[in-house]
Amino acid sequence: MPRITEYDLQSAQCKLDGRTIAALATFSTPATKKRMRGQLSLDIQSGDIAPFWSARTPDSPDGGIQKSGRTKAGDVLINSLALIAFVDNQREVPMNFDLLADWIDEQRGVDELYGNVVDTFFASRAISTYRLRKGLTEAEENSIQVEIKCEGCPQMLVNVTDSAPLFYIPTNVRNLTILTTGRGKARAGVRILSAKKQRQRRGNVNAITYPVEITVDQVIYKNGQRQRTLTQVVCLKPTHPRVKYVEITHGIYTGYTTQPHHFELLNATNSSMVVPVVLQQPFISTYAVHFVLAGLVKGNLSCYQLGLMEPTMAHEPDQLAPVAISVRDASNGPEYSEFTAGI
Repeated sequence: MPRITEYDLQSAQCKLDGRTIAALATFSTPATKKRMRGQLSLDIQSGDIAPFWSARTPDSPDGGIQKSGRTKAGDVLINSLALIAFVDNQREVPMNFDLLADWIDEQRGVDELYGNVVDTFFASRAISTYRLRKGLTEAEENSIQVEIKCEGCPQMLVNVTDSAPLFYIPTNVRNLTILTTGRGKARAGVRILSAKKQRQRRGNVNAITYPVEITVDQVIYKNGQRQRTLTQVVCLKPTHPRVKYVEITHGIYTGYTTQPHHFELLNATNSSMVVPVVLQQPFISTYAVHFVLAGLVKGNLSCYQLGLMEPTMAHEPDQLAPVAISVRDASNGPEYSEFTAGI
């Protein structure tokens, strides 16, 4: 392959690949570096969306290399070389280099590599050079604390490390706030677990194998000639010391209604009972009442009652489908106990 001279670089007939331009802007004579940086500044795709440069061209849509699972091969290389070239000359182009450094860092796989040795070497050098120029040590760059806040959630505060912590959020939470303190980068992901719920038979109280035992009693009071009030008393008994707070979904019979003031915690009548604390006030949806209780103690009963108003329209209470009262151990993930009650 013939050697490319300074004269060749100035020739209009000389068309260089973007990765070659970025390499010359990083490793060549001062005059050539400046000229290649000028060419890179003209080839910027966008200064607000990373990556800023692409190895793909109309003549070579894949950059001359096959696609990879992480990114198009060559994009990491050209952006890494360009970041090294501009790290000491940021005034030449008005770009958000923090955004570019973040993008390069995010292209690493779970093995901390970038797909091949060349990309890994220059990407790692670009990030370390950029941190050095900003005066940041690796410890300062990775010193970040994350706090998650939501209504009815316990305190969730963690220092970001290489190990990904898991936080379980109550299913009825609608708004979530993530607060970060310090300097560094953290990647957040949301995993939604769902399963088809099987309808259980009436009176299935075989909950002793679950972390919380549930018992339900209900009494019907007549409120006038046509309308009745149904009061359900639910008692929870944790079977494991890890159960500190639980998320409850108390199902409502079809056509029945309730109000927040119909919910009430029951006082302790003996030494084996504990009065729980309501972390999240009851939220009434179209099919259930949702709330979170805390302060449960292993082997002790914690009870509450809920009043339901019978519909005024004609119906047959004995023919109503059973509804579920589910209790999820919110302090330990997706495990739950369930009791199915019927009139």
